[in-house]
Amino acid sequence: MDRISNLPIEIIREIQSRLPRIYAVKTSILSKKWQRIWASHPKILLDEIDFGADYSRYRVKDKPKRDAFLTYLIKSLEIRERHKNCEVDELFLRMIVYSDADELLVNKWISFALENSIKRLCLSLQTIRRDHYYLYGVAFCSHKLVDLITSDCKITNCSFKLPALKLLFLFVEDDDFKDLIAGCPLIEQLRIQDTKKLRTINLVSNPNLQFFGVHLPCPHGGGKIRIESPNLHSLEFISFNIHLCELEIMSTTTVRKLTLLHANDPETFIEKFPLLDKLVLDTCGWSQKLHISQPNLVSLVLKDSTVRREVRIDSPKLKSLEYKGGLTDFTGIQYLQELEFVLLYLDPIELPDNLYSWFRDILESCARSKTLSLICDIQEVVLIPVKVTDILPVNDIKNLELEIKTRHGTFEVVIDELISILPDLKTLPLTLGSTTKFFKFS
Repeated sequence: MDRISNLPIEIIREIQSRLPRIYAVKTSILSKKWQRIWASHPKILLDEIDFGADYSRYRVKDKPKRDAFLTYLIKSLEIRERHKNCEVDELFLRMIVYSDADELLVNKWISFALENSIKRLCLSLQTIRRDHYYLYGVAFCSHKLVDLITSDCKITNCSFKLPALKLLFLFVEDDDFKDLIAGCPLIEQLRIQDTKKLRTINLVSNPNLQFFGVHLPCPHGGGKIRIESPNLHSLEFISFNIHLCELEIMSTTTVRKLTLLHANDPETFIEKFPLLDKLVLDTCGWSQKLHISQPNLVSLVLKDSTVRREVRIDSPKLKSLEYKGGLTDFTGIQYLQELEFVLLYLDPIELPDNLYSWFRDILESCARSKTLSLICDIQEVVLIPVKVTDILPVNDIKNLELEIKTRHGTFEVVIDELISILPDLKTLPLTLGSTTKFFKFS
């Protein structure tokens, strides 16, 4: 036992950090030194999943596991409270809250962390019905807290005094939002989720704000967003309809990255930001055509967005293109002189004959790129049937990366097919299922 106690602090801390939490806390019984080191560990990770509970749903059979986790929470807090003046860098707490005792314990841990100069606080809390858990009446006061991230829980009737806070991701309602922003003058990254009850987002004269993200499901209209920040660099909008929400962003020319997820009429939105260098469109609404004209755009991600006829790209500086979707015609790619990287997810619901002519055309359009990567579920997507006879070879593609997730064929069959349509191919990293091989052709 003496030999164990005489280990250097760094080694003891490394041992504790590598053990599962359920066992790491038990090392405290080895000696007072081990207990003191455990109690002073700056990173606290409290996760009911480590005890075998299923956070995604409440099950009665998980009750013994959750009881063990709650016992662990209580004992860990008791140990830490006995050792005063231990600063906490980070607290991560994830659990289902299903009793008043649980709620009291959650609040005790939050208070302990805030009182001990915590820098990063991450909370994932929900009820047994998978509803959002309400953090009610908590005094979020800390001069050291830099990051506050909440998931599955909402903050209501809380007070805020967080002068050092720079990153904030949370669910919040109207009555708390003004107090929250007033209490966080240095906020740099702000993401607000599930804003059904938050009708007005007013960020005026906020010079430090660089990233703003919002989940804004407003089917009935009436929402309003006003942002005035000279350093605003990145925007993210989820479930957003530009025609149903009043949007006023004073610094549109400073925005360089725009992400739209489940947004309607993305083209109208994109036009508001003329100097983007990265654009992400994910699962955006149905449209006949999509025209992307951004002179400084370097990276474009277009995933699962229904464009029936044509995507036209007029962005001469584009270097990276990622696409996942239907058999949409692309125009303008062949003129992109600086295109370096293209990633295509080929995952059609069915295999129509026109798939192969579309496949051939998009390969030809992307022939200028230095790296061309294809990902598909089945090899039939890239194996042209014998009955399709009008597919001409594509020249100038020398390097290709191909991943076929389901393996039910051979490397030889896939290679023979690719060589027939890509006669200039020189290198091919090919993945079939979980096996990857590298091929080089002369």
